[in-house]
Amino acid sequence: MVARILFILCLLAMIPQFLSAQCDAEKYNFILKEANSLREEGQFILAKNNYEAAMQFACTDEQKEHLETQVDGLFAQIEKLRLMADSTANAAQQAAWRAYANDLAVKSQIALKQGNRTTAFRLAEFAQRYVDEGNQQVTQALVESLHYKTNPPLSWASNFYGHRSRIISVAFSPDGQRLATGSMDNTTRIWDLESGKMAMTL
Repeated sequence: MVARILFILCLLAMIPQFLSAQCDAEKYNFILKEANSLREEGQFILAKNNYEAAMQFACTDEQKEHLETQVDGLFAQIEKLRLMADSTANAAQQAAWRAYANDLAVKSQIALKQGNRTTAFRLAEFAQRYVDEGNQQVTQALVESLHYKTNPPLSWASNFYGHRSRIISVAFSPDGQRLATGSMDNTTRIWDLESGKMAMTL
């Protein structure tokens, strides 16, 4: 009876050796090489599966740590590629906004040539405020709508002081000599563009 118990204990002691009997350096190196090739080809899921498969044939703790490092590096590479893709998408989106702003600037200039100064200003203002603030073509269209047939011509920047809150509405007179502004301060002011002074408050 004692001998049988000792025999069973010996078998139990040998189980870890049986479990580690899968150690196979040749298979380990073959699968690892294949995983690295798949990673270079961009087949990340298959590469990850091969790294995990190679783990079963690892013979040392160093080999297992190497595989874990490879898997961590694989995830880091995937994250880097994702960030690059996001950056490319953002650049494409910015290019689309710029194209839209340029189109609005062209339409503003067309409206100005047709004599519709308020529409020209509105289009340029919208493009400058909501689409592409730093767009030079939009800025040019905005300035042209302000300077159209003024005598003497206005400076590139004119400041009109008087409203106590933000302006929500702007319109030119048909002859282009006056500007009406509506504000959240519940007033409408008429500006003389030649002198740059306020002509009337409503």
